[in-house]
Amino acid sequence: LDSTKSEFRNISDVVLIDRWIDPLTPMLRQSTFGGVCDELFGIDSRGIIKIPAEESPDDKPDKSKKEEFEEIQLNDQVYEQLQDLSVGGVALKLREIVDELKGEELQRKSLDSVAQYKNFIAKLPNVVVKRKSTGIFMRLAGVVQQRESDDFYRGLLRCEQEIMRNPQHDKIHPFIENSLIEMREINSILRLIILQSLISNDLKSSVLQTYTKLIVQSYGISELKLLLKLQLAGLVKDENFCEKRWDVSYTPGNFNQLIRKYKFVLTDLDELRKTEVKIGKPSLLIRILEEGLQKEWIDFNKTLMETTTENNSNFQQKD
Repeated sequence: LDSTKSEFRNISDVVLIDRWIDPLTPMLRQSTFGGVCDELFGIDSRGIIKIPAEESPDDKPDKSKKEEFEEIQLNDQVYEQLQDLSVGGVALKLREIVDELKGEELQRKSLDSVAQYKNFIAKLPNVVVKRKSTGIFMRLAGVVQQRESDDFYRGLLRCEQEIMRNPQHDKIHPFIENSLIEMREINSILRLIILQSLISNDLKSSVLQTYTKLIVQSYGISELKLLLKLQLAGLVKDENFCEKRWDVSYTPGNFNQLIRKYKFVLTDLDELRKTEVKIGKPSLLIRILEEGLQKEWIDFNKTLMETTTENNSNFQQKD
C-alpha cells in the first residue's frame, strides 16, 4: 500500500474471516510476479524488498558501501503493471513499456512549437523515473527467473502439485524425505508437510514419525519445537490425533472435498511459466467468498449466529 497516494476505493462490505476457513492458500507457493518476489525476498511494510548484493539488479552499485543487500522500492507505477502477471508474462509487459518510452522519445523529435515543448517538459520527470524503473525491473525479473530455475525451487512446486492432485496420507513423499536429509530450507519443507496433512485429513502415524525423526536428525531440537507447535495449531496431525487431548476448539474441515467442491486446481508448472497473461486462479478462500456473495451470506450469517449462541450458552452454564 502506497501511503503517498490520496486515492480511496469504495468499500461496500467488510468480511471478517476465521483463518482456519482456508489454511491451504498460505501454504501454496505464489504464482504472480509480486507473489514470487515476496516468496523469494520478502516485501516489508514499506513495500521494499532486499536483494543480496551479488544478485542485485543495480548495474552500478556503490562500491564504497559494503552493503550485503540492495533495496528496491515496489511502490512504483511500473511494478503496479507487473505484480499480477505471471513471471513468464513480465517480459512481454516490460517490452510494451519500453516501446511506449521509445514512442515518447520519437514524439520529442517531432515537436515544433513552444506549447508542445512545454507539455513535453512537464512530462519529462515522470518519463525519466519510468525509464529508470523499467530498467530495474527488467533486471529484477532476470534475478527471479534465475532463482526459479533452481532445482530445489522447481521441486517444491512439483511436490506441491503432486500432493494437491493425489494426496496420500500413508506414504512418505520422496521429495520431502530427500529435502530433510539434505537439510534444505526448513520452512518450505514444513509447508509441504502441512499441505499433505491438511489435504489428506491426517498423516499415517509412521509417516509423521519418519518426518519427525528426520527433522531432529538434520536440524536439531529447535525445529522439532516448531513442528510440535504446528501440531498444536492443528495444521499437522496423524491418524491418532485427538482434539480433546490437543485442546482444539474448532472442527477441522475436509479440505480434499472443499478442493473438489470449489474446483480449486493448480495450473501445470510448465504451462504456468509460459503464460503471458494475468493469472486468474483464485484461492480457495476467494471461491468460498464468491459463494457467500451469491447466496447473500445467508449460510454464513446462520453459522455465525449459531456459533455465537452456542458460545453464550456455554458461558452462562460455566457461570
